[in-house]
Parts: sequence; C-alpha cells; structure tokens
Amino acid sequence: MSELPGSDVNPYAPPQVDVLGAEGLPPQPLLRPRSTKWAIFILLLKVVVIHWIHWGIIQESGFEELWNAYAVQLGSLAAPVLSFLGLVLLVFTHRSRVAYALASSALVVLFCDGVTHSYLQLRTYGDVENTFPFVLDVGIPVVLFSLFLYLLYRFIFGLPSRRYYRIGKAWVQDEEV
Repeated sequence: MSELPGSDVNPYAPPQVDVLGAEGLPPQPLLRPRSTKWAIFILLLKVVVIHWIHWGIIQESGFEELWNAYAVQLGSLAAPVLSFLGLVLLVFTHRSRVAYALASSALVVLFCDGVTHSYLQLRTYGDVENTFPFVLDVGIPVVLFSLFLYLLYRFIFGLPSRRYYRIGKAWVQDEEV
C-alpha cells in the first residue's frame, strides 16, 4: 500500500467511525426469514382445512365416526398432528431446532400426500379427451405443488433458514466470524 507523500493517513484504510450511544440500545431481535413465514402460512392453512373437514364429519355423523375412521388407520392421524405441532412450535419457539425438524417433516408429508393425490388423479384420466377438466383437476395442482416444492426447498435447505435455526455449517461459520 502506498501512502500519499507528506501524509501519515492511509487512503485505503477503512474509516474510523465511532457510533455514539450504541451501548445503551437493546439488541435488535432476529427476524424470521420469509421461508419460515411461508411455512407457517402453509401449515396454518392445512390445520384450518383439516379442522374444517373434521368439524363437518363431527356435525354430520358424530365424533364416534371420526374416531372410528382414525382407529382403522392410525397412521393417517400422524399428518394432522405433525402439522399442528410443527405450526405451534414454529410460532411460539422461534429458533428451536425441534420446531425446524417437525415443521420440515410436516411439510414433506404434506407435499408427498399432495403429489400422491395428484398422481392418482392423473392416472384416472388416462386418455385426455376434454382438456378443460384435465387442466382444472391436474394442471393447476401440478403448478401449485411445483411452487410448494420450491418453498419447501427454500425452508429446508435455504441459507437464511439454516442460519436462523442454527443448522449445519451455516451456524458454525457464523460463530467463527
């Protein structure tokens, strides 16, 4: 580095700035990344829809019918419970790794259920004669689940989410800096 002749100030050095009053200010809270907000919205939407469906079954045929339906296939109860727990933990425990794991699992289960349902609808069409019902029943869900896959990828593997929840190497690099 060269200095200007006759000057003892290095022009390439960073400026020396003192922030006055920074010691008295409280630290700013770490804001949730957008991917976490989208995950909260999607899980909230799923929990509301599942609750609405269950409420309809209870009003129509009683609680015993709902209980018997879940007693036959106990595994089908895992997805709504996982979604509810993931939502509650994402909202109330901000940076918990358990919330991240449960919400990721709930979103993956939701995505797999939606893709399986869309694939089964696609198989029922077989030979497409009328394109309008095909677009409504298959095309729109495929576009929505593609968008959902992108949001799922951003939540699970995105660097802002990984930093926020202190996951993997993103957390280790933040500590070293």
